Amino acid sequence: MQRELKGGIIAIIAVILIAVILLYPQIPQNQTPQAPQNTTKIIISLYFGEKVIEEKNVEPGGTVIDTLEKIANVSTAYNGKFVTGINGIHQNSTFFWFYYVNGILANVGASLYKIHPGDVIRWDFHRWNSNSIKYAEIADFPEPFWHGYNGRVYNTTIVYQDGYLKYAKELSSYFEKFGINSTITKSITKEELQHNNVIIIGYNASICNYLNGIHTKLGWDYYVKNGYIVARGNAYHGSFIQISQSPYNPKGLNSCENVIMWIYGTNENYVKESIENLISGSITSFWYFNGERI
Repeated sequence: MQRELKGGIIAIIAVILIAVILLYPQIPQNQTPQAPQNTTKIIISLYFGEKVIEEKNVEPGGTVIDTLEKIANVSTAYNGKFVTGINGIHQNSTFFWFYYVNGILANVGASLYKIHPGDVIRWDFHRWNSNSIKYAEIADFPEPFWHGYNGRVYNTTIVYQDGYLKYAKELSSYFEKFGINSTITKSITKEELQHNNVIIIGYNASICNYLNGIHTKLGWDYYVKNGYIVARGNAYHGSFIQISQSPYNPKGLNSCENVIMWIYGTNENYVKESIENLISGSITSFWYFNGERI
């Protein structure tokens, strides 16, 4: 009788455990939790994300300037439309304050952009060069692929080089956790280039030859020549991740719509490491580079 009772209790416990597993499946260890959608994040950083001096979650709905003034001491010009100083750090003839919305350099004044739920607003103090403007950044990845700009999100197309399909799939799977719509292809249409977010993994000659030729205009420090990475006249073995607002967009570079990201490595191990760093969130600067001078 006691054995039958114990057996019945064990059976009941087993049924309960199965029900719990079915109703509440275990979240994989590498699942990335999504940020609350009813808040926004304000980040204040220096030198292209090199140093973060403030990071706070705030309520959306207000303008960028009004929200900034709630969490920091702000100096302005032109009737409060232009930020000249934050927390005692003031612009000069070389360094200025710029703000980015979900990784995209804003094209309107801070008093005109109204914050949407989920937005990441980053104020960064860095050197300004009219010939090399940083139109986008990856420090807040998976932005801008997640929330876009001004509440509008564009589809993402991942273009991969032969042999790199598995990395394209890895990146696409990562995007799925955030509900980001992405497609994988070896070739891309003119329509997709003009109106989609585009990520290139490896080297696509028709696209990358063009990007190499305008890399300075895009605000990029690196380009590819004869398979090597070149920066400031020096050649490197290594990898980079660079991003810009899309030069293919008919409205121009600062349209604040779609972006283009290039992930390149001089060998597969470099590409793999770059994507691992991107997905893990370990990249805190506006771009990524890892290499050894030849």
